[in-house]
Amino acid sequence: MAGGVTVELKGVEELKSHISRIANAAKLKRAVVEGTSMMLSTAKMRAVPGKFGSGALRNSIHMKVDEQRDQISGKIFTALEYAMYVEFGTGIIGENSNYPRAGQLGLSYAHYPWTYTPDNGERFFRTEGQPARPFMYPALAENKSQIKQRIINALREDVRR
Repeated sequence: MAGGVTVELKGVEELKSHISRIANAAKLKRAVVEGTSMMLSTAKMRAVPGKFGSGALRNSIHMKVDEQRDQISGKIFTALEYAMYVEFGTGIIGENSNYPRAGQLGLSYAHYPWTYTPDNGERFFRTEGQPARPFMYPALAENKSQIKQRIINALREDVRR
């Protein structure tokens, strides 16, 4: 056949590499989503309402997975102002709760009792604080090895292809 057609493809190796990264990113994202979901479940399970609690803290805990150019990250969070007081405790009692890694976080506690009124001054209560009732840190600590393994497995799957 005279005058045949020649097709030349340039950048095939680069294209293969790009396709591999896309497949790997999807697997990694799935592993991060699953791991973040595990942390979310644990945090909600541990955020047990106190004696007069409404469950607002538990219901306020959410997760978010962000994917940027070369990074996938998952986080759990709450926007409730009092969540940090539940997590870390308050006052003398909170400081003596032995929160995991408290020294590394630079926490500062009141070293004296204080008085508060929950009902516009009809009753007054004296307190030395409340104990830490961690729910966020244990959610990471309890799931860390499983999350790490999920990510390792996602990477291994891609390498085997």
